Amino acid sequence: GSFEVALGNNSFQRQFINEFYWDFDIQGTMTRYNEWEPTIAFPDTGIYTGKLVLNPGLRCGDSANVLIRVFPEAFAEFEFEYDTCIAGPVDFTNFSYSDGGDIVEYFWQFGDGDTSSIIDPSHLYMTPGRKPVNLFIRDDNGCPDDTTLFVDWFPAPPLIIIEPSIFDGCAPQEVFFNNLSTPID
Repeated sequence: GSFEVALGNNSFQRQFINEFYWDFDIQGTMTRYNEWEPTIAFPDTGIYTGKLVLNPGLRCGDSANVLIRVFPEAFAEFEFEYDTCIAGPVDFTNFSYSDGGDIVEYFWQFGDGDTSSIIDPSHLYMTPGRKPVNLFIRDDNGCPDDTTLFVDWFPAPPLIIIEPSIFDGCAPQEVFFNNLSTPID
């Protein structure tokens, strides 16, 4: 697939710029673009050289060399597991990778306000529920990616505690039973 790059043109006093163009060497072929700010589709990763030319051949002409480096993508991926029989931590296994370098930044958001920047974290939730977990990564080329998975954390409480456990009263009587088990499921 190709990689589209939108180029910005910060040349000033545009009212005096009557002619302009961009020339780019794309895999050995010189290609000209006549838009002020073109979007160029580069066919592959790599380094591309180009030039922006303003008022060619005139006294108030100018030019600037342009270097475009197109890096391979980075991919954020992870899995998780936990023991549903105990209210223990969720273990996250990171499978993120980059086709163009090493992953140098990890940022986890566990869906409950807590975060981490280690590769394979464990996290203990305080309350059960469906938690959106987001992993953001960046490789050493600066290429980012992120992904979100939902952790359904509904462990069985280790001990069922309900109060009152005994109630004596005369009919008719309403009794409120309070579930004190943690985490409540």
